[in-house]
Amino acid sequence: FFCVYVDRGDYSVECIIYLLCMKLLAPERIFMLRGNHECRALQTEFTFLTEVTSKFGTAAKQVFDAFNDVFDVVPLVGIVDDSIYCAHGGIPSCAQKIEQIMELQCPMPDPDEQSQIAMEILWNDPVTDPEYDDLVNNNQEAKDSAGKVQKSFLPNTKRGTGCFYSEDALKSFLEGNSL
Repeated sequence: FFCVYVDRGDYSVECIIYLLCMKLLAPERIFMLRGNHECRALQTEFTFLTEVTSKFGTAAKQVFDAFNDVFDVVPLVGIVDDSIYCAHGGIPSCAQKIEQIMELQCPMPDPDEQSQIAMEILWNDPVTDPEYDDLVNNNQEAKDSAGKVQKSFLPNTKRGTGCFYSEDALKSFLEGNSL
């Protein structure tokens, strides 16, 4: 499985073309997952649009749109051998079952706006139990209105979007889905 193909250097175009060619040559052996940079907004903010423009000139918009038409249908999640969960960011706080994730409709041009589940799969970050405890101790939002500590998910203060999730949240998600 591969994810995050663009915005990671000067050769994103060549990287994604190579991977797409490999997928065409070996469709049963190459599996691609969508990462958070396979979204137009980030590609515009970071380097991919600039790279496409410099390499394709007047055809840049057409090429950029074609790449993104592909990214819009690349799966967010892969399950290997009915037992291993693969995703760019991780598990969503708003979906406990794989079936909820598999119900997401494609194409999805703007996952951050179209689906809370998709947004969190792309942006959520795992943290260890000690890291989670530190976040709880330094974050008033970590407690609900009754003052009880949230045990699974906290706002991702590093990214400003998505959530941090604990080892307990991950174990619960994996066990609840027999993964």
